Amino acid sequence: MMMYQTARDLFAAAGEAARDAAACARRLEALGLPRGGSGIAVSHGSPTDGSGRLAAQIDERDELERRLAQDGEVVGLARRVLYGEPYGSGGVAALLSYEHADCLRFHYLRNMPYPVVAERMCVSRSTVLRRCSEALDLVDSLGQLRTIRGVGFAEG
Repeated sequence: MMMYQTARDLFAAAGEAARDAAACARRLEALGLPRGGSGIAVSHGSPTDGSGRLAAQIDERDELERRLAQDGEVVGLARRVLYGEPYGSGGVAALLSYEHADCLRFHYLRNMPYPVVAERMCVSRSTVLRRCSEALDLVDSLGQLRTIRGVGFAEG
């Protein structure tokens, strides 16, 4: 499991991964090829014949699926930091509150600006900023693994 230097680094990477995953999923849908090993035997012909284009599309599909898997790992780590593993057993949600975890999730993983997060959560923008800052500081203080497990300072 990859660890990040700071919580901000983790959530920035997770936000980028979530955006990339969405773009990959849209492109995969546009390709219209079956996911994974399709069992289609294709020779790598010239780019202008049908088999060459299909081979290029299969290569693109494989690359997009690889990126989706990598993106999923980063987003999954961020979600475990937010809500623990198994879900709801630890993380920021257990150590601070679900509201703190949700502020980070909406802002970083859903790419919502702070004012939109505030409106969605029916709180002020300053409350969202405070909750995000407190949550990020907590993760930096405890570390990602301890946060996932929901282990605070007293539990050691």
